[in-house]
Amino acid sequence: MRAFVTLRQYALGYAELNKKLEDFMIATNMQFSEIYQALTELAAQKQIEEKPRRRIGFRTSLSVQ
Repeated sequence: MRAFVTLRQYALGYAELNKKLEDFMIATNMQFSEIYQALTELAAQKQIEEKPRRRIGFRTSLSVQ
């Protein structure tokens, strides 16, 4: 009888632990997806803001050999 009671307690503890672990994984995945989305938006924004730059300095029409 004690063995079955102990086994049931372990099973309940395992179910609770499994539920907590699953909740933690869901919360963590949501946080990582938010971070990934923010980084993707920042990278896209940086590409939009980049413009071709004009060279600074003196230009000549002679080619250097």
